[in-house]
Amino acid sequence: PGRESVFRNVHCLRNNENAVLYGSRVNALVLDPPGAAAGGRVRHCWSCGGDGVVQKWDMEREETVLSIRGVHQINQSESNFKQVNNMGVECADACGPSCLVTGGCDKGISMWDSRASDRRANGPHMEVWHRSAAHYDEVLSVACSKTLPLVVSGGADDCVRVWDTRWMDQPLLELDTLHGGSVFAIAIDDAAKRCYTGSSDKTLSVWDLESGHWLSQAHGHAGDIYDIVLGTERILTASDDGTVREWALDGNREWFQELVCSQVLGADAQMDSMSEDSCKLDFKRVPTDVAGFRGVTPLSCLSLLGAEEKHFLAGTWSGDVVMGHLDPDGRDTQTFSKAIMKNVDLEEKDDGYYRSHSPVTAIAATTECVITGFNYGAVRFSRMMKAESEMD
Repeated sequence: PGRESVFRNVHCLRNNENAVLYGSRVNALVLDPPGAAAGGRVRHCWSCGGDGVVQKWDMEREETVLSIRGVHQINQSESNFKQVNNMGVECADACGPSCLVTGGCDKGISMWDSRASDRRANGPHMEVWHRSAAHYDEVLSVACSKTLPLVVSGGADDCVRVWDTRWMDQPLLELDTLHGGSVFAIAIDDAAKRCYTGSSDKTLSVWDLESGHWLSQAHGHAGDIYDIVLGTERILTASDDGTVREWALDGNREWFQELVCSQVLGADAQMDSMSEDSCKLDFKRVPTDVAGFRGVTPLSCLSLLGAEEKHFLAGTWSGDVVMGHLDPDGRDTQTFSKAIMKNVDLEEKDDGYYRSHSPVTAIAATTECVITGFNYGAVRFSRMMKAESEMD
C-alpha cells in the first residue's frame, strides 16, 4: 500500500454518555456494485458489525455517508434483552447497486436499499423486507446471485437454505446439507448455477441451485473453513488451519464432479515473543496431503486481487494481511499490511507486554484500494501504490 488510513471504533458499544465500552467485530465488508452511471468504478462499500450497525462508506473520501442502526438486534424496549457485544450483523452480501442483504444473531435475513433513505429517519425505512426465523440459530453466511433473484444463507444450525427475493415467506430450497457444523462461508457460481459452502466440519461442498442436489464434498482442511472466493477460473478457501487451498472440479460423471485440491499454501507464524517481528508470516507451498500444521496463524478472510487473479489477500488472526502468489513459479508470499494495535495510546510503547494486535475479520479489495475490518471495530483503507512500470 502507498497510504493507509485507520478509523477506530467504527463498530463499538457505547454507554449513555457516548463513551466507548467495547469494540465490536467487523463481520463483513462488501463492495457496493457500481451502477451504470459510475462507469464500472466501485465508489462505495458497506461495513457490518456485531454492534448491529451497517455503515456505507464513500471510498474516495474515506467517510461514512449512511448509518443503519439496530440491525438484527432484539428491541430492548419490547423485552428484557440486554445488549451484548458482538450480537448484531454476522454476514452480508450485495444484491445490486445500493442494495445489501444481511443475516444476524436474531436468526433473520434482511434486505436494505439505501436509495430509499431520506433525512427524516435513519434505518428502518430502508429495510425492503425481513424474514425472521430464517434459521433455527444465528445466520452466519449469505450470498446473493448476480443474475437470479436468489439468496443462499447458512447458519449455526448446520443448514443451507435458498430464498427467492420475490417471495420470502418460505425458503425455495432447503439443501439436504451434509455439513456437521456451522456454515461459515457461501459462494455462488452463477454461470454453472451452483453454490459452494464451507463449514466448521472442515469440508467444502458443492450444490446444484436448480435441483438442490448435492454434487460433491471435499476434505482437506484441518480446521474450520471461514471464507470461499470464486474467480473466473479459481476456487479458493481459507481456514483456521493456516492454509489457503485452491480447488479444481474434475468431472468424472455428468451428475457428479469431484473437487480436487490443486495447490496448498500454508502460513507459519513465529509467536514466541511479543515483539515487532512476532507476527512476521512466511507462506510456503506444502503437500496436499498434509493433515495439520504447527505454529500456524489462522486465516479468517480472503479476497482475490487484480483482474488476472494471480494474487490473493488473506486476513490473519495475528493481525497481518498477507498477499499470496497463485502462480507456482511466482515469488514467496509476503506481508501486505502489518498488524495494528488495539489501543491507539499504546502504538508508541516499546514494552512488548502492551503490544496486542487485533485479528483481521473481514476484507474487500479493488484494484485501487483494500479495505480491512478488525475484531475490535476498526476499519482500514489501504491505497494501492502504482508499480514502477505503470508510472513510466
